[in-house]
Amino acid sequence: MSLKDIVNPFSWFSKGVETVGDTVVNVKKTFTGSKADQDQYAHEQFISGLEGYSKEFTNRANRTWWDSLWDGVNRMPRPLIVVAIFWYFSLSYRNPEEFQVLNLALDTVPERMWWIMSAVVSFYFVAREFQKGRDTKLALSDKEFKTVQDRMAKLREAAVTELPAKEPGYKNPSIEEWKQKAGINR
Repeated sequence: MSLKDIVNPFSWFSKGVETVGDTVVNVKKTFTGSKADQDQYAHEQFISGLEGYSKEFTNRANRTWWDSLWDGVNRMPRPLIVVAIFWYFSLSYRNPEEFQVLNLALDTVPERMWWIMSAVVSFYFVAREFQKGRDTKLALSDKEFKTVQDRMAKLREAAVTELPAKEPGYKNPSIEEWKQKAGINR
């Protein structure tokens, strides 16, 4: 430290501010990382994804027709499910009689089989979504949360003011019919 720095109190203040600023930046980097590190990580993730895709579509050594067959089979479930759903709904327009026969056949499937099928399909799709969604944010920022809360309050307010008031003892005919068919007496 020179004599000039000792005599000038402003240099003491500026050095203190610089030290505090450096400390704040270092603490911030501890929790959030530096922008350069984040960019480097994002770049590495992107390159890793590209390498994965390139490995998937390049010729592998010692690859047999059996490997190719199973790679093709592994890629089929999601497209087949989507095509089957669109086919099912389009069948109601193209051939209503066949659609009714199909629905009667589906009615004969035991409920436990539906549970098993829906569990398998759900786990398959949910696992894919979790795998893809790791990088998505899990929470709203305070500003986004406040905006959503305000919109919900406005919707609730509009719903309450627009609904007609029901007189005491009002019964919904649809619900009463359903209760009657279900054998519920209340």
